[in-house]
Amino acid sequence: MDNATPAELTRFFEKYPTRKLKKGWPLLYQGEVPRSAFVVKSGMIKVYDINANGEEKVITFTDTDGFLPMEWLFDKSPVSLYYCDAFTDAEVYAIPRQLLFDMLHSNEEMLQFTLRRYINLYVGATLHISALEQTKAAEKLLRILQWLSLRFGKEIRPGTFKVDIRLTHQDLASMIGMTRETTAVELGKLRTQKVISYQNQRYILNAEKMRQILGEDELRDLTI
Repeated sequence: MDNATPAELTRFFEKYPTRKLKKGWPLLYQGEVPRSAFVVKSGMIKVYDINANGEEKVITFTDTDGFLPMEWLFDKSPVSLYYCDAFTDAEVYAIPRQLLFDMLHSNEEMLQFTLRRYINLYVGATLHISALEQTKAAEKLLRILQWLSLRFGKEIRPGTFKVDIRLTHQDLASMIGMTRETTAVELGKLRTQKVISYQNQRYILNAEKMRQILGEDELRDLTI
């Protein structure tokens, strides 16, 4: 299935001003009423929550041509439900909500693009939920790595994917509700088993070995 952004939509984005964000800079605060919708031009935005103990919990990452905040853009909430920060250096378009909403509903091609994008996000969200539901730390970690390989991985050789995002042990831990220490231990085990390798906080994943351990061959041909 073609997930490329329609050329007409790209031209529409380019009519509007952009904001440049350094890594770690905030784009939106939880509870904020946005002044405009945002579309990611480059880089990556982290969407996250902070629990009652002050711990950061990653909801998702939004990359090129992703919309923020989705719940506000599609009139499901009057405010941003989560914090949104630049996970890498990033640039975003700032577009009036109604104009972007109307553009996404302007013709069949736009509707199909919007539908495909949100089906992908839905499938990704179910994989993330599946990781959170696991009782064993190893399975939590394997499933979130599986999601990362499907969502952001590039196949560098048959069955092997590189996730070209710098992810610390704490980043991974905050996605699955584990401590940094437990995450580091489990990553070490997977590295010893040659399921993963990593250097400079970037991960190379053996998808076949991951599926064998999890016993889930049905994900072999999944794309999101």
